[in-house]
Amino acid sequence: MKNITFFFVIAALASSLLTAYTIIDGENDRKAVEKAALDYIEGWYEGNVERMAGCLHPDLQKKEIRILSQTGRSQFGLHTASTLIEGTRLGFGKQIPIEERNIRITVFEIFRNIASVKATSKLSTEYLHIVKYNGEWKVLNVLWERN
Repeated sequence: MKNITFFFVIAALASSLLTAYTIIDGENDRKAVEKAALDYIEGWYEGNVERMAGCLHPDLQKKEIRILSQTGRSQFGLHTASTLIEGTRLGFGKQIPIEERNIRITVFEIFRNIASVKATSKLSTEYLHIVKYNGEWKVLNVLWERN
């Protein structure tokens, strides 16, 4: 009976150590995902090309659903990594004062190498897919609408 009790104590200790490791690793990933999302949205508002370029996956696709006033039909607007970097360079986001930006990041879920995040600000509500690519978290897809 002592052997069985000892086995369960050791198993419980091992399980708690593994759980602690996962939590620490998970927290590091959560911080890295949040950083990528903040680099994306704050980089835009700051006109900080380095932050924007550093957080984007080269294959990024940013899509906006628009309703055409003339026809009432839907249409997608599309941005790529290069168009976002150029828009950041031109300072389009800098027109909004810091105190009015109202930036909020909500991490919905992280699963292994993928994450789903909501970024809201004065100008937009955006849903980001962020991927761990070559060890770094990068924004891969964005679906957004103007506020």
